[in-house]
Amino acid sequence: MEIKHDLKIKEGDCFAYKIENDAELKGRYIVLCTTGLVDNPKSKEKYYRVKITKDDKLPNTEEEINNLEDVIIWVTLYENRFYPFDGRYLIEDQIKERSKIKFYPDKQGFLYTYTMNMTLSRIKQIEQFIYLGNFNIKPRLDEFIPFDLINIDLIVFDLFEYKILDSYKSYNLKRCEIWAWKPEEREEKRQFNEELIQEMSKVEKKCRGIE
Repeated sequence: MEIKHDLKIKEGDCFAYKIENDAELKGRYIVLCTTGLVDNPKSKEKYYRVKITKDDKLPNTEEEINNLEDVIIWVTLYENRFYPFDGRYLIEDQIKERSKIKFYPDKQGFLYTYTMNMTLSRIKQIEQFIYLGNFNIKPRLDEFIPFDLINIDLIVFDLFEYKILDSYKSYNLKRCEIWAWKPEEREEKRQFNEELIQEMSKVEKKCRGIE
């Protein structure tokens, strides 16, 4: 497999990283798929959809990469989907506009983000990855992309393997405490979060002299 050295990473570039430091998952590969998401065009930060192989076999084709398991990097509660709010506009107007977008929560009201943010700015960093090629990687229908990309996890390269596998175990393998919430616990959190947004909107209007 070719190793890409020029650091000119573009949308569709896919990289594999062999897991070495985790006894449970050692030998499998984390696969990064470069997205077209852009926050600051001048920034070296890139947004990658993250996948993982089921064994020690490297994917070689676009189909194989698209069929890999997607790593859930973060889970957002459905009622918190409209965050973060832009202080230039009324919260209720932002909610009205953002409500036009279709969301795909799971049965517990969780939204999944499969994308993370990381900078590969040095040759020594990128040499740890195997360049698989440039492919048309299909985003998942249920993927939740926050309204501000600042809410996508920024992962420091030195903690890359640990952070990705921590997310994988917490969310894909359902070892995080959120999966143990009882229905009444989940409903209590939903009500609290919705009431919080309502209160924020009321305070905002009062401060602006609207109500």
